[in-house]
Amino acid sequence: MKNFNEIRRNLADEALRWGFTLLAAALAALLLATLETGAHAAGSSFSFQGYLAKFITPNGDAKNDTAILCVDNPKDFTVRGQIFDLRGQHVADMAHVVDTTKLDATKPVKLCNTTFGGQFKPQAVVWDGKTSGGAVVTSGVYVWRVEAEESTVTGTVLVVR
Repeated sequence: MKNFNEIRRNLADEALRWGFTLLAAALAALLLATLETGAHAAGSSFSFQGYLAKFITPNGDAKNDTAILCVDNPKDFTVRGQIFDLRGQHVADMAHVVDTTKLDATKPVKLCNTTFGGQFKPQAVVWDGKTSGGAVVTSGVYVWRVEAEESTVTGTVLVVR
């Protein structure tokens, strides 16, 4: 009888562990499925065009190492991008990439133009998967926020390591 109770307890522990794993996966999927929110009005002076990847793998292999967010900024407003963890703690500032000479001079801007081409002035906001101190972040879901003019756009990015 002792073995039966031990087996039952182990099965219950395993079921609980799987339940938490499934709950965490569902939460991550829900967060990843969130669409960007904020100002998207067509014809406004600043708008978010889209992202080039929903997940990044900052491992230095030059494949999906950087999150690239594409924006239309025809009036050259100051653009500020930030990354937060799920507790709301600031992780890093994002770099604002502007190509003022040739479109192919800056890879993120070229990718934005290729992906979301059209009648807009492409710029990019990028994050390399590192904290402000330069350490690579742990795997998980991170929230990004991009602000320009009086517009704010938010979304999520998944870091996989």
